[in-house]
Amino acid sequence: MQGRKVGCLAAAIAGLAIAAGSVPAAADRDRVARAAGDDPTSWRLSKHGFGPIRVGLTIRQVEERTGLDAEPSYGSRPCRIWFLNGVSGVGLMTANGKVVRVDVYRLPWRTKHGIRVGMKGSTVRKRHPNLKVARHPYTPRGRYLIVGGKPRRMIFETGARGRVTSFRGGLSKPVGYIEGCA
Repeated sequence: MQGRKVGCLAAAIAGLAIAAGSVPAAADRDRVARAAGDDPTSWRLSKHGFGPIRVGLTIRQVEERTGLDAEPSYGSRPCRIWFLNGVSGVGLMTANGKVVRVDVYRLPWRTKHGIRVGMKGSTVRKRHPNLKVARHPYTPRGRYLIVGGKPRRMIFETGARGRVTSFRGGLSKPVGYIEGCA
């Protein structure tokens, strides 16, 4: 009987604390726990997404999964670019409110195959032997190293010196856009 009274008292105190706002609600606790337990520097990019961020999620779902706030950079509902607070060098593209592409353009981020900005294009070719190569639209001697096809792909951009300058993954058509939403 004594244990039952203590349990009821603890539940009543917890209920009062939640009502008073001193203890986060269950959804907030889960969000903080996920964010604290999943260090973003361990996230890897693939054609399916970036860490807990998956192609097809809404920005609200991204915020819930990561525990991070997303800020719009530019664009409108049909196509918008977002950044996550605390995660520099990564951009999210949404189309009609859903993530369709993730861009990486700075260290320390990597792909699931360990490719990062600054690596040689030849390393990308070794790790993805079936990739396609296309000329970079703006950089003479630069290349697009294209991995995958439909419905998802990744593109690694290399500069004139043959090193990776950025990479992106997601749905094939948006990943192919040269200038953000265009």
